[in-house]
Amino acid sequence: GTKRVTKALYPLLSDHGRIVNVCSFVGRLSKVSEPLQKRFSDPNATEESIDNLVEEFLTGVKEGDYKERGFSDSMYGMSKLALIAWTKVLAREAMADSRKILVTGCCPGWCRTDLSK
Repeated sequence: GTKRVTKALYPLLSDHGRIVNVCSFVGRLSKVSEPLQKRFSDPNATEESIDNLVEEFLTGVKEGDYKERGFSDSMYGMSKLALIAWTKVLAREAMADSRKILVTGCCPGWCRTDLSK
């Protein structure tokens, strides 16, 4: 996925390189419970803490109780929420990189795709 490819290519970026992750407004914090909102938006979140949230969601999906655990009923939305959270972590880590890599996420709005039909 996005994370794996980004991590593989990150060492190859030149000075002032750019990473732009295409996110979505579907990945809104308001779609998950308040405790999960706090965890997803934690300014001190780490890659591991975001991975743990994703694992909790996947466990909930497998056990059929992800909604009761406070997660969104949108699989796509959850993937985008995780991407937004991870993008923030990566951006914070990139600030320490001497190459001055810029990491951003954008939500382009509605686009006509097979998914939108």
